[in-house]
Amino acid sequence: MITTVRAILTPMPCLNLASPPIILIAQALVLSCTDMRSVEIIARLEAAVGKPVITSNQAMMFQARQLIGIGDAAPGFGHLLEME
Repeated sequence: MITTVRAILTPMPCLNLASPPIILIAQALVLSCTDMRSVEIIARLEAAVGKPVITSNQAMMFQARQLIGIGDAAPGFGHLLEME
């Protein structure tokens, strides 16, 4: 029997990833996990750290939109998806 454990990190703990020592030296913050609910806080996290935030799901959506020819901005989901 195979048991699957699904670890879901909710949006609020994602905000805690913006700890000052890490952010001071980083050029961007990358949240690389597709099982992390962070879409709700990407824009707020970018505002808090003053740097771009890229998530796995956001990057996949960016690429998919490019491949199917959608160039319109998607406000509210971070700088990556706000670009036209």
